[in-house]
This record gives sequence, structure tokens and C-alpha cells, in this order.
Amino acid sequence: MRLQEMLDRQAAIRTELSAMDADPATTEEGDGNIRDTLIDEYEALEKLKAPVIQRMEKINLIKRNASDGAGQNGGGQGGGGEVQRWAGGAGGTPEFMTRLDPFAELDKVRDGLVRGSDMVARSLSVIELHAKRGLLLDDRAEEATRKVASNPLIARHALLTGHDEYVDAFTAYLNDPMGEGLRAAQRSLTLGTASGGFLLPYVLDPTIVITSDGSINPYRALAEVKTTTSNAWQGVNSAGVQMGWLDEGGQATDNTPVAGQIQIYPKKAAAWIIASFESNADTNFADQLPRLLADSKDILEETAMARGTGGVANAGQPKGVLTALGTAQQVKAGGSAVSAFTGTAGGANGGGVADVMALNSALGARFRMSASVAWVMNITNINRVRSIDQYGGGGFLANLAQGQPPNLLDKPLRESPSLTQTPGTGTALAAAAAVFGDWSKFYVVDRIGSTMLFDPLIKSAGTANMPSGNQGWFYYWRVGSDVATPNAFRWATGGTA
Repeated sequence: MRLQEMLDRQAAIRTELSAMDADPATTEEGDGNIRDTLIDEYEALEKLKAPVIQRMEKINLIKRNASDGAGQNGGGQGGGGEVQRWAGGAGGTPEFMTRLDPFAELDKVRDGLVRGSDMVARSLSVIELHAKRGLLLDDRAEEATRKVASNPLIARHALLTGHDEYVDAFTAYLNDPMGEGLRAAQRSLTLGTASGGFLLPYVLDPTIVITSDGSINPYRALAEVKTTTSNAWQGVNSAGVQMGWLDEGGQATDNTPVAGQIQIYPKKAAAWIIASFESNADTNFADQLPRLLADSKDILEETAMARGTGGVANAGQPKGVLTALGTAQQVKAGGSAVSAFTGTAGGANGGGVADVMALNSALGARFRMSASVAWVMNITNINRVRSIDQYGGGGFLANLAQGQPPNLLDKPLRESPSLTQTPGTGTALAAAAAVFGDWSKFYVVDRIGSTMLFDPLIKSAGTANMPSGNQGWFYYWRVGSDVATPNAFRWATGGTA
């Protein structure tokens, strides 16, 4: 194969890999083998190219030496350097460098010319390095390790936004978004592409490093959390395989489960952090950024994951657990009007006991006995349940004298501020008092890559849009949620429908 043909084929491979990266339908499971095959072909062409290019360099060197009068301009030394450079580029040196430096040849990482397994190995080395340097706390390093190991495209994102130049440029941008920081951002942050802003380094990105510890969002802590680099996460739901016994020689029956596809589209959410010129000038915003973003993100997501309305592919918000369940999974409270879920505390044998027991037993054994089963209530309803057995004589609720009780009927109990504080009657979701279910069937999907953009001058909404003396940081991310198996949950309002 001629050199030009090899160059053309390599260009075609780069184009095909770029198209795969840009296609939202591309997944590691479905397209990883195709990507690796293209990379193998690219590397094979690279090896075929090397001797041809080396020979051309030697010919050019001889020509230059002849024209310079036997190498008076240092052609021998410089030419040797040139030959060595090409030989190194085609031989074993880059592989050796790659093993030592996980950020070597980032242009190949960006162009998709590195195998998925290699990107994962590189990113794990980066996380270990950053943990040793104190850029990542232990729990965040563990979370980042889990996520990059699960998906080579997430590993690629960590490599592109985790090298020192990128992190330093982003920090400079936060601390000086109008001066040298902006120039550093324009020079260095283009490696991680984002529309309308700059991607956060992975060490600051809540979609990668933030764990559920200390979170006010019980749904993220309880749910099955998935990560994606595309505009949708594809999954399968099923009511389960039906099995049966067979006699010797008996004919098997068709026990194929009815499986359906579940698609969760991450929805765009944003935090708008505004401060006066003076506050921005006097505050080290870069140091406070992770806490500010995590807090704002937590509050918004908790509400959406409780009762978010969902929406079409590119609009709306995550679908909350109550919206996904609807009234089909509602358990109408039993017992007397004096009930745990109707507003007045009962005694040790009051109607509230019947309500809690009814909600517990309404969930099928398959889900009720799952390791991921848990209760979620508002603090008002948690306290109402507490008051059923104030003295702990019946062992109904554990650790009554402490903070939020960890268990109810031997299952974890978590607080959700977005469940209603005022239980009511009827079937309206606004009156939901408690949710009980197997939370491994509730999925939270993070779209990897959070983006930050600085607005140097915020104008008022009044006449002539006059400056307000404030500046702001616009941060946005994408997250989705949905229930995979509605039958894995039950919820109750209290009262009568």
C-alpha cells in the first residue's frame, strides 16, 4: 500500500471514529468491538507507515546535507534527531511513555484512537495520582474509580479534563474570569468541548465525584445510579421469569419473560450563582465551588426525583417516583381515623399501626425481601409514626429517642422533604405520605460532564436593562430518573379515597 493510501485510510478511520462519538446511539456494549477494530487497523497502518516515513526523512537529510556543504549547518546532528524522532514515533517509545504518563498523546484520546481498556487503565492511574496529591478525598476517589471503570467514555472524559494544565486553567478561570484566567481558559479548556461554557475538571464534577454521603436526597442514595455519555440510557424491565416443575420426560413450557425497554433521558438543570462585584473580588470562589454546586444540585434533584413530571426526550425534568407510579400502586390506609398517615397520633394500638402494616404487606414478597427495600417519608410523617409507640415497648420503631430512626419494621427509613407535610384524602399524588419499595428498581441516570460559564455583568430587568452591579456563574448539568418496575413500590396517602 502506498503512503498516500495509508494516510487516506487513517483519515477515513478518524472520521468514522468521530462520527461514532457524535452519534447518541453509540454505546460501549454495542459498538466497542467496532471501535477497537478500527483502532487496530489504524495502529497497523501506523507501523506500516513508519519505515516509509523514516526512509523519506533519511533521503531528505542527505539532500539537506548535500546542499549545506557536508552538513555545516548541523544537519548531521539535527538530522539524527529527526530520524530518532520518527523512529521513536513509530516504535516502542510511545507505548513506554503511555505506561508512565497517562496523559501522553491526548490528541489520540480526543480523536478516539485509544482502546477503551487503555483509557480506563490511564484514568485509574490519574485518580490514584490525584488522591495522593489531595485533589480527591477517599470517598470521591472511590466514586470516580467506580465510574471510570464502568465506561471507557467516562474514562476518556476524566483524561481530557484531569490533566494539570486543564485543572490549573479552570481554577484560574474561576478566580480571574475576566483577566488572565479567561485567557488561560481560552487556551487550555478547549480540550474538553462544551457548548456555551467550559467543562468542569472531573475532580470538581458532581456527576463523577459526589457521593450520597451527607446528601439530603434519599433517592440518589437508595436508587440504582447509572452514568452515560449520550443523550439517553437504555435499559430493560421485566416482571420476572415464570418458572415451573417438570416430570421426567415432561414437555417444557414457554417461560419467556415479557420484557420491555426503558429509556431514561437526562434532563438539563442549572444553578445560577450570583454575587456582587465586591463579593466576587473578595471571595476565593474556586475553593467554595464544590460545596455550593453540590448543595444546589441536591435540593433541585430531591424534588424532581420525588415528584418530577418527566417530559419528552429533550425537555421537561426527571420523572419522579410518585409520577411514575401513579394511583395503581396506591395503598389506601386502613384502621381508624386516628392514624399515622391522617394527622393525629394514635396510641400503642391505634389505627396508625394498621396503616403501616398494610403498606408493608401490600408489597409483593419478591420486592419486600429485597436487600434494597426501604421506606421514604416526610419528617412530619416520620414523627407521626414515632408517636405510635412513644416508649418503645412494642419495638415498633427503632431508636425513638435519637434522630431520624434508621429502621421501620426492620427496613431502612429515609426522609424526603418533598413528600407532602400535610397528608390528605383522595388519590392525588400531592397527598402522598409514605413510599415503600425496592429502590433498586428506581434508576437515576447522570449524563457525565458539567459545564460552567461566567457572566461578568448582570443587567436588571427594568428600564434600559441597566447594570445591577452583580456578576454570576451559570452551572448546568443533565440528570434523569424513572421507575423500571412500578410493581416494586407501594405508596399511601392516609384517609379514605
